[in-house]
Amino acid sequence: MILPYNWRESLKPSNLRNTINENSLAVSVGAAVIAVLAIVWIFRQATGVGGNMSIPSAYYYDTSTQQFYTYPSSRTPPLKNSAGKRTIVLAYMYTCSSCGNRKIAWLQKYSSQAQKMLQQMLHAAPKPGQPMMAPPMESPVFGTGILVRSPAKGSPWYPIQSPEGQQVARLPPCSSGTGKVCLPG
Repeated sequence: MILPYNWRESLKPSNLRNTINENSLAVSVGAAVIAVLAIVWIFRQATGVGGNMSIPSAYYYDTSTQQFYTYPSSRTPPLKNSAGKRTIVLAYMYTCSSCGNRKIAWLQKYSSQAQKMLQQMLHAAPKPGQPMMAPPMESPVFGTGILVRSPAKGSPWYPIQSPEGQQVARLPPCSSGTGKVCLPG
C-alpha cells in the first residue's frame, strides 16, 4: 500500500477527525480486530489457557557422580539417578561475579514424609473457585522436612529451621560484597 503524499498532514490533530470520517470502514475493521485480540488475551490470562504458566527450572546435582542437571523446580528431591539411587538433590547456585562462574551455595532435599506431602499437594486439584492451599508452617514440609547441607562431600544433612541448617542455607560471602543467586535459563 502506498501512502498518499499528504499522509502526515492527515494525522495532525486538526485533520484527524476528517481522516477518520473519510476512512470509516478501515477504522472500524481495525478497531474490531483490536477488540477481538484484547478479548482473547484477557480470556487467556483469566483462565490460564495458553498463558505463561510454565514452571521455572532449577539446578539439580547428583551427589554420587558430581553431575549437574536442570529440571523443573516442581520435582521434589532426592531424585533417582541413572543407577536407581536417590542421590540427585536441589543445588542452590550463586556467584560473586557472573553466573558463568557459579558455585554451589548449598544442597537441599526433602524427607520422605515431606516429599509425599508435596507430591500430594502438586497433584491435588483445588475445588472449583478455591485457591490451592499451602501447608501450615508447622507441617513437616517446613519444619523438619526440608533438609540442607553444605556442598562439601560427606557433610551432614540438617533441617533447614535448625541453627545448623540456618547457617548452611545462606549465600557465602564475596569479597565484592553480597553474592547473587544463579538460576537456569
